[in-house]
Amino acid sequence: VAEAVAKTRKNVADAQRRRLESARFPKTTHAAGAAEADIRRAWAVAIKDKKLLKISIYRPYEVRTEARWHRDHWVVNTYRYVGANCLAELPSGKYLVYRMTFRNIRQADGSWGTLEHRGVGHVFEILQENIDK
Repeated sequence: VAEAVAKTRKNVADAQRRRLESARFPKTTHAAGAAEADIRRAWAVAIKDKKLLKISIYRPYEVRTEARWHRDHWVVNTYRYVGANCLAELPSGKYLVYRMTFRNIRQADGSWGTLEHRGVGHVFEILQENIDK
């Protein structure tokens, strides 16, 4: 049994090493435009302990009107969502890619509010030498 456990641990470690070595920063599939500056500001507010190095947009702005029941009445708001892969350098020197969603709300005058961090999807580590490959 100990031999089988050791073999399984080695296989898992080898798979993790291969995943790390093959990880690349995703290419931008859509033009960032003004979204990049807004994402950098939202990142600075939400994630203070990690340095944002690079952004690639994987989903352009999408406007959605959403309704939810809140305290005995319906609340309806229109939001604008954008999806981005964000490369961060951690204080430890590691590099992580965060697949994130940001959104802002339509104001009463029709303008868009401040872009805010909405959620984090997949997170993976990447080697520094693979960032620009």
